[in-house]
Amino acid sequence: NLSMIIRGSAAILFIYDITNKKSLDDFNQSYQYIKLNKFDYIQIFLIGNKLNKDDKKQITKEELQLFLKEKSEHVYYLGEISNSDCKK
Repeated sequence: NLSMIIRGSAAILFIYDITNKKSLDDFNQSYQYIKLNKFDYIQIFLIGNKLNKDDKKQITKEELQLFLKEKSEHVYYLGEISNSDCKK
């Protein structure tokens, strides 16, 4: 249950897969749940991953910009990362 996971949280970090449009759709469902249930105090951060698989990208920059424009007052977009951005 999402409400049990986010209750008392100050922020949520969502990571979506740029090669899987469903992952952004899943974020949207969670976002709608958060807004519907008045968790407005929670800061929402969104990060795209698998940047190194740009040739398999299913979400265009234009789609993402439109998506974020609709949620601009509630979602902070932190950009996209690839495995090479992460240190072991």
